Amino acid sequence: MPDATFVIRNNRQISEAGFHESLFFVEIDMDTEAIIGKRALFDRFYKYQLAFGSLAFKQLGPYYEQFTGARLLFVANTEKRARSVAAKIIVNPALTSAVLFTHLDEVKTRGLFKSRFLLAGGTGPVDINGKAS
Repeated sequence: MPDATFVIRNNRQISEAGFHESLFFVEIDMDTEAIIGKRALFDRFYKYQLAFGSLAFKQLGPYYEQFTGARLLFVANTEKRARSVAAKIIVNPALTSAVLFTHLDEVKTRGLFKSRFLLAGGTGPVDINGKAS
């Protein structure tokens, strides 16, 4: 289970069908788990990849059925921890921009929507949509 879930809605109507909304899951990391090893973050990221790839998150309830994808925002307690986890976590190439890493000071200073994120493998920075910033 994520620490938080939220939706960003684009207020500009994109079609007759309505507005575009993006689903986000948030993991807040306090550096209490190993990255690799028994009961590690690696296992948690693997489970998110399975859920994203199979769209299993749609089973959370009727509201989630409308989404065709989701993003995971990993917020570490320090920049060093965010960089370390981002560099060591491997994700399916199709999900590269769906898993974003940052740290608490970045979010406090810039706000979540203007924060800079890293992609798995440690590349970046990117914005909250996974686009180069």
